[in-house]
Amino acid sequence: MPVSYQWEDKGIFYLGEGEVTVQEFIDVMLEASGSPNFDRIQYAISDWSRSIPLDFDTEMIEKIFVLTDALYQYNPNVINGIVMAPDEESQALAALYVMMQQDKSRQAEIFHTLEDCRQWVSDTLAKQENSQEKN
Repeated sequence: MPVSYQWEDKGIFYLGEGEVTVQEFIDVMLEASGSPNFDRIQYAISDWSRSIPLDFDTEMIEKIFVLTDALYQYNPNVINGIVMAPDEESQALAALYVMMQQDKSRQAEIFHTLEDCRQWVSDTLAKQENSQEKN
């Protein structure tokens, strides 16, 4: 399967490998959202650095955003880290998605490496926890 997911301690990790369609990603997101684990996640990491997006364009990114917006409605503080290949088109499409998330006051960032993404997730969750402890 070109898109898979794995539950982690506080989040979910999506991995795209090889040729990937938007529908394949949507199907996996819908499958994962049916789990009780989904309502408790604090982050989502999507690693697309090893994938070849087949039909990802502006319209499809908007479709993914509408779906994630609905899925995160009950858990609006989920942060999103996205690992993308460094090509210009992939970066532009990811930037559009990040901009849409930020318009909803959600944290989302793009990275070139999974290690940098995981570090950002760890740092961001630690800041959130420290902020909550002070309140």
